[in-house]
Amino acid sequence: MRRRIVAILLSAILVCMTAACGNGGNEQNADGNEGNGQTEQTGQTEDGSKEDGSADAGDNSDGNWKIAVMTSTVTQGEEAYRAGEMVAEQYEGHITHVTYPDNFTTEQEVALSTLLSLASDPEVKAILVSGAPAGFSGMFDKVKEQRPDILIWAGSPSDDISVAAAAADICFDIDIVEQGRQLAQAAKDMGCTALVHYSFPRHMAVEKLLARRNAMEEKCNELGITFVDATTPDPTSDSGTTGTQQFVLEDVPKMITKYGENTAFFGTNQAQVEPMIKTVLENGGYFLMPNDPSPFIGFASALGLEIPEEQQGDAAYMETTISAKLAEQNLTGHAGNWNVSLQMLNLQVGACYARMYIEGKTNGLADMEAFQSAMVEVAGEGVSIRSNTDAEGNELSNYMLILADYITY
Repeated sequence: MRRRIVAILLSAILVCMTAACGNGGNEQNADGNEGNGQTEQTGQTEDGSKEDGSADAGDNSDGNWKIAVMTSTVTQGEEAYRAGEMVAEQYEGHITHVTYPDNFTTEQEVALSTLLSLASDPEVKAILVSGAPAGFSGMFDKVKEQRPDILIWAGSPSDDISVAAAAADICFDIDIVEQGRQLAQAAKDMGCTALVHYSFPRHMAVEKLLARRNAMEEKCNELGITFVDATTPDPTSDSGTTGTQQFVLEDVPKMITKYGENTAFFGTNQAQVEPMIKTVLENGGYFLMPNDPSPFIGFASALGLEIPEEQQGDAAYMETTISAKLAEQNLTGHAGNWNVSLQMLNLQVGACYARMYIEGKTNGLADMEAFQSAMVEVAGEGVSIRSNTDAEGNELSNYMLILADYITY
């Protein structure tokens, strides 16, 4: 029963906006296409008019408002991109969906130009960024110089947590240290004797990703599991996503040969996920979770699943389908996950909170009680929430951490 309750959480996400965080209008959106830092879906207001920008966000209950959503492209993060599309559909006419460049490290000016262009529109009252790469905090500062009234929501920011918390009004992220411990415990519960952690230097320079890795190793040592550091090519390097994926396909079998079939695998980048699921399971190993927890990342392609259009976004359906496929292959219990999508949860809760801010229902830009209300509105009571702390132990009250239950397929 408990597993089933977790399984329905994402389904609740997909329909929550019909209530208090519901559809704000009946306008039509433009088509969304892949791009690098370009507008992909733009919501138009009912009469196409713009305000002079002098009014507070709470004065926009007449419907002349927009929420800008910035995600990765399909190439670098399909889950986040599709979540942006879903929000655009639910808030029909009020969402401007853009992407940041695939090779963000060398094209930051493109992302900054896009953000400043969004902020120049007085109808844009909030900017939600999904999977904000390192460097976005400085861009948020520039946006705030232009529009101090605009709500900045940073989903899974890669900048130092103190820097991100100072630049964004709300930060939304995995409770990543607890996730590291959760994954090590999951490996133990699966009967694994080794855990391979795939990453690359750019990610290990990110404070929170390193903290998860360290927590995972510490818990593995406590549980008697061999912890293995492994390095893949960076998907933003010259070898690109293809090079990363090819490496994973070739390296996983070597790791299983070396450490045995009772070896669990985890990677820090979405480009690693599909080939990892495929080759880990083909070789009898254990796949712990996509780097951004979700039943919709990697599994369908890796397992050759055909998902009917009417079942897209249905977490309970995905759990049943993945479990059935693994059972066919005598691999029940060889893969796990959260059954809520982090990326969808991020943008759905962000949009709900932004709507509350726009309607004057929050106490300023950062209202933690309103955040809690938005989370419950979207996902019910099934996700734990706590605030983050910096290296000195000081509370970062606007940096919210979430953790969902772990399940196996």
